[in-house]
Amino acid sequence: VQLSASGGNQYSWARVGGGPTYLSNTSSPSPTFSGIAAPAGVYDLEVTVTDNNLCTDTDIVRVTVEAL
Repeated sequence: VQLSASGGNQYSWARVGGGPTYLSNTSSPSPTFSGIAAPAGVYDLEVTVTDNNLCTDTDIVRVTVEAL
């Protein structure tokens, strides 16, 4: 699953509550979430975006992985 954030020049993705993110690159504006590597469950991923003025904003993306 391709995730996407915009509006800044620095990006930081983290899993809410800690643990592995299963993301291809936690500092990319558009990392890929690997549902193959992740066990079934709900993953809340928080992205923090920083712009040129060092203003920051955060948002949370929820990814659900279902068992096959």
